Amino acid sequence: MKNLIIFFVFFINIFAENIAVVGSGYVGLVTGVCFAEGGHRVTCIDINQERIDNLNKGIIPIFEAGLEEIFLRNLYKNIFFTTDSSQAILDNDYIFLAVNTPSNIDGSCNLEYLKNAFNQIIRVVEKQNKHKIVCTKSTVAIGTNSELQKIADSSVNGLIKVVSNPEFLREGFAVQDCFAPSRIVVGGVDAQICKRVADLYSFLNVPAEKIVITDLSTAELIKYASNSFLALKLVFINEIANYCNKMGASVEGVALGMGLDERIGNLFLKAGPGISGSCFPKDVKALDYSLSLKDIKGIINSISAADSLHKKNIVSVCKQYLAGKQNPTIALLGLTFKAGTDDLRDSISLLLIEEFKDIATIKAYDPKGISNAKMLYPELSYYSSPMEACIDADLIIVATEWPQVAELEISKLSKIVKNKNIVDLRNLFSVPELKKYDFDYFNLGRTS
Repeated sequence: MKNLIIFFVFFINIFAENIAVVGSGYVGLVTGVCFAEGGHRVTCIDINQERIDNLNKGIIPIFEAGLEEIFLRNLYKNIFFTTDSSQAILDNDYIFLAVNTPSNIDGSCNLEYLKNAFNQIIRVVEKQNKHKIVCTKSTVAIGTNSELQKIADSSVNGLIKVVSNPEFLREGFAVQDCFAPSRIVVGGVDAQICKRVADLYSFLNVPAEKIVITDLSTAELIKYASNSFLALKLVFINEIANYCNKMGASVEGVALGMGLDERIGNLFLKAGPGISGSCFPKDVKALDYSLSLKDIKGIINSISAADSLHKKNIVSVCKQYLAGKQNPTIALLGLTFKAGTDDLRDSISLLLIEEFKDIATIKAYDPKGISNAKMLYPELSYYSSPMEACIDADLIIVATEWPQVAELEISKLSKIVKNKNIVDLRNLFSVPELKKYDFDYFNLGRTS
């Protein structure tokens, strides 16, 4: 057994590479930890000194199921953290860019952080005259990597090869997606370089048919097209749910019947509060902006508009329940954009808080998102249990599908609220049970 372990370690080390990851946020940290677990030597770079100090102490800045255990197992063994970008770029052969690419006001992709990081790589390469492979993990506008390659060619004459390697991580399932990816996409101008990048993932034993080697623009567009199509499915089923509410049909039955068709599938056919999180809203707007530059306007353009209308309808329903009540109390159950994460970005809860914080008392519950919410809204009341948050509520709004919320006992809930009103944006509760206890219950297209 001992000899087998020695052989395995030796085998891993043969294929181990030196990798730098620029950006130690969500994508950068998860990517770095994944590569470290696979046996590569990883250096994560960030300009945020406090974040780097905490990571070096074993404190990660995000909640993601399973991440902390793998992170701690590799800390100071295969993964390291620094603010010294020049040295890290010099020491590593592969540089992954995982910096933030937020939306501009017009929906276009803000590339300031990405270009700053790339220019830093160029400065180091100019001084040291060493070859580097730069892999873009950040989601970028179509044509961005080609532009970076042109800049590199004119600056360091072939020493830098740019590769597009988009991430497909689902928050709450990022570790699972790292070690069992749906696909690995690598785009570039040199097929051999693309092959080398794909080989970094060889420890995952991904089937060949799930590895896509393509050009730069196609790789970029795969990411945008994927997220926009999933957003379209969400918008579509929410519209069907609204129709079901008016016609007495069941959206869950409709989704089941649709999903049995393999051409459609049942994923992303669950009615909810709308498009949310850090990726879908941003990517839909960015793709729509890119299409508009080429005078293409159609279904992508309608996604954000339809989603906005859905959210306005949700606000309108909540207002109806609060009409005529003086100083009403809202129990807001869930703050994060979905369960399994502490991320609040584009959460329906933020929209509802902004809408009602000046006219109602908001009592909020979330098992993971309270710390982030307090930084935005310190004036709200926060509770450690959903039942406690519901005491004396005039309206309960279910915003996130946390199991702690789904497990609420309706019989007990009926005794502590001031008014029996529930707006369930996740379809967690039983219609007959709520009727049994005389709740006025609004859901998204359910009859039972």
